Amino acid sequence: MLLKYARLFCEEIKRAGARPALYMVWPSRGRFADFDRSNESYALAAKENGAMLLPVGEAWRAAWREDASLALYSSDNFHPSPAGSYLAALVIYEQLFGQPARAELDARALSRLNLTAQQARTLQSAATAVTTVTPSQDPAQPKMIRETLMSGGKTRRYYLYVPSSIATDKPLVVLLHPSRGDGSYLVSKWQDLAEREGILLVGPDALNSEKWSAPADGPDFLRDAVEAVRAKYSVNPRRLYVFGYSAGSGFAINMSLLESEYFAAAAAFASVTFREQYANVATRKAPFFFTVGVDDPVFPVAEARAQRDALKARGFPVEWKELPKAGHDYDGNSVVVNQAAWEFLKRHELSAAPQYTQHEFKR
Repeated sequence: MLLKYARLFCEEIKRAGARPALYMVWPSRGRFADFDRSNESYALAAKENGAMLLPVGEAWRAAWREDASLALYSSDNFHPSPAGSYLAALVIYEQLFGQPARAELDARALSRLNLTAQQARTLQSAATAVTTVTPSQDPAQPKMIRETLMSGGKTRRYYLYVPSSIATDKPLVVLLHPSRGDGSYLVSKWQDLAEREGILLVGPDALNSEKWSAPADGPDFLRDAVEAVRAKYSVNPRRLYVFGYSAGSGFAINMSLLESEYFAAAAAFASVTFREQYANVATRKAPFFFTVGVDDPVFPVAEARAQRDALKARGFPVEWKELPKAGHDYDGNSVVVNQAAWEFLKRHELSAAPQYTQHEFKR
């Protein structure tokens, strides 16, 4: 039925000289198992009719994966609540205009939408995660692009930010998101700095948004994403870096230990953890920079200091920054954290071409 009427409507729209857009809806409350069938039907209808797809239904599912408490339905259990309408508007805006809608909402707007500030950010991230974000068709303008590739037999997603600078041999930073995040989150926080400094940003999605794990998420997937970018853009191969926040922090450290001759340096915020077996196989003493909040309730600063000292005792160069009165929150500290991380990273460069090591992991 959908395919039949989509074709009829799209034909009328095209006759009027316009391009059709299909608004992907969502199943009614309690029928979440229908998400896949609904989304696939809309995607097929859009493809067959040359229509733009507005993946609102997919955004609803992405948002619930991050926060199951989000009230997106109205009282009839089908139509959207104010928060659901806000999410739909985000998807439509990003798909039509090709740029992320990341404005901070004031207290009045949050109250009308019945959202917390964190929930609003979750909806913004969900919208970006399901749309193809390309801020401009002008190649001279910066852009964040959602890309996919095959890695380990699976289709994997990452977000790419390309600065407008025409300089060759750009440095590249891989950004590893926190639990319940996605690759667009850190890319959006780094992009102003990246534009000023001429940095390529790669924000991969973990296979399970709750956590990063090896070998599912790396090092092979990270290498594959980096090499895909190197195939398209001028990248300085000796200036490949990795940065992580919270759950992404420990993974950034561990990936730098496993691939110490591939990544030139690593930086992290709000968590300092590493696996001893990974440190044991490092063939180069990779340099690290850590920023921590003194009042972090999730990963106490005393534990972070102990991990720092353990790395230093193994001979790894470590630089350190503590933020007084700061906790685990990244949004409020991102400008300071990112700038400090970049000032450290840009000082480091491999002495030779990067060497990637293929590791065997116990199943």
